[in-house]
Amino acid sequence: MSGKEWTTERRSAIARLELLQGAVMAEIDGWQQPLHYGDGASELKMLREIVGIHDLSPRGAVRLLGEGAIAAVTGLFSSQKELAIGQARECQIAADNGMTPLLELRLARDEFIFLTAPGDAETVTESLQTSPDSCVHTVDISSGLAGAGIIGPQAPFLLSMITELDVSDEAFLDLHCVQSRFTDVTGLLVRHDLGPAPAYQLYFPREYGEYIWEAITQAARYIGGGPVGTEAIWRMQDAC
Repeated sequence: MSGKEWTTERRSAIARLELLQGAVMAEIDGWQQPLHYGDGASELKMLREIVGIHDLSPRGAVRLLGEGAIAAVTGLFSSQKELAIGQARECQIAADNGMTPLLELRLARDEFIFLTAPGDAETVTESLQTSPDSCVHTVDISSGLAGAGIIGPQAPFLLSMITELDVSDEAFLDLHCVQSRFTDVTGLLVRHDLGPAPAYQLYFPREYGEYIWEAITQAARYIGGGPVGTEAIWRMQDAC
């Protein structure tokens, strides 16, 4: 077959609402993602002074579960000590095109989740595969999840509006993770600060994408924040 190869246009479960909110979209990492919502400078100001929310749904997620999970992780990251339950850390695995960055989360004694950059979940899944007779299961759960980043000084206050979980600096430190309920939907919360700014990643079932996005948008706007695009996030990262 000649000509340009046809590919689908990937959009998150939140994309429809982002467009209604005025998002200017562009293809990034193979996904249609918001560049900005009309005023990148105002969005950066929200991130620095109040709170901004952005779509994390393109990220990959791989679940490792079973009695052999600890052995599998230890074999892959032999140079690092065992991660405690409820903690997260940055790590890397070798791939064909170099090192692939990950965020490793330990949710229970026998359960881990690895968050990846868009498109890297397949590579990570293959790296975590063990022998068929081992007591561990590796599953790419990316397609079943949607996600939202919540960044800024008022991020803990926004979260307190949608969950009973104590997310204060004293109770929920940087590089910690927990499963809880958010607007009555079970989700996974990870704290991964962006420089001095408190930053959280909230993941939840894809079918609740619009419901959760509407809830956190309303909460953000109530305190003077709102949705932000990737341009503001990149500028925030560059400043760290």
